[in-house]
Amino acid sequence: MIFKTKAPGSLMLFGEHAVLEGYPGLVAAINHYMHVELVPRSDNCITISSKKLGRYQTTIDCLEIASPFQFVLACLAQVQPLLKSGCDLTISSDFSHQIGFGSSAAVTVALQKALSLWLELDYNLQAIFEYSLQAIRSIQTVGSGADAAASTFGGIVDFGKNIISFKSKLPLLAIYCGYKTATVVVIKKVQQTMAKEVCHQIFEKMAAITEQAKIALKEQNWPAVGLLANQHNKLQEQLGVSDQTLHAINNCVRQQKNIFGSKISGSGLGDCVVAIGQLNDVQLPWHTIALEISQHGVIESA
Repeated sequence: MIFKTKAPGSLMLFGEHAVLEGYPGLVAAINHYMHVELVPRSDNCITISSKKLGRYQTTIDCLEIASPFQFVLACLAQVQPLLKSGCDLTISSDFSHQIGFGSSAAVTVALQKALSLWLELDYNLQAIFEYSLQAIRSIQTVGSGADAAASTFGGIVDFGKNIISFKSKLPLLAIYCGYKTATVVVIKKVQQTMAKEVCHQIFEKMAAITEQAKIALKEQNWPAVGLLANQHNKLQEQLGVSDQTLHAINNCVRQQKNIFGSKISGSGLGDCVVAIGQLNDVQLPWHTIALEISQHGVIESA
């Protein structure tokens, strides 16, 4: 029997950095997916294959966390005592792992779903999210889990004390600057260069904008969402996570017709700017991807 699953990637809309300190955030599941195919074996061998990342082989008894499949192996380690045979795992995606669409979280969530189907674990979405977050945090020293929540539940996730997903047809663009800085590096830089009290003052303002954005999103008031994005980006600049390229992208995209606003998406110092609206036939000098909100989270696929 073959078990196939897919989970949407994600894009942070509001609340970057602040979510790490318990403030609310808004993160969108997007219509670009990570796919997992699991085929049980008759021996104890485990193989992991990806066109983008290569191939890895181990056995049930010798499971060790190893790059570049550390998140996959962390999920397998969670269920190691339940494994009565090995499996062949094939991983594919609709987007490059170099673009920060939460690929690590999405593949973790998709694999949790596949493992639950294979091992008949009867996980609901909340369980998939919790086990995914546990696996991710076993690898990463920091991370709010917002991206895993979006990949699990779909829609736009209100990530706070309670996780609530709501549907939206928000028009989105991701403009990739051409490089990334690791999230842990950016977070460390902010911690080293910004006074803690100043950071929390900024986070309080981010939280207020996030709450306003949640209302505007539910009302489908895109001009209001765009204006709030611009305001949020100013706070990100104050945190020191913008740079010359990101600043240039924001300035350029905001001059375009039918764009309501834009901001850095993610930890910053690289990766993407997210813009609210549509470009139509305009070509920007950066890799630009038109996105839709994925109305579903992780699912079994055909």
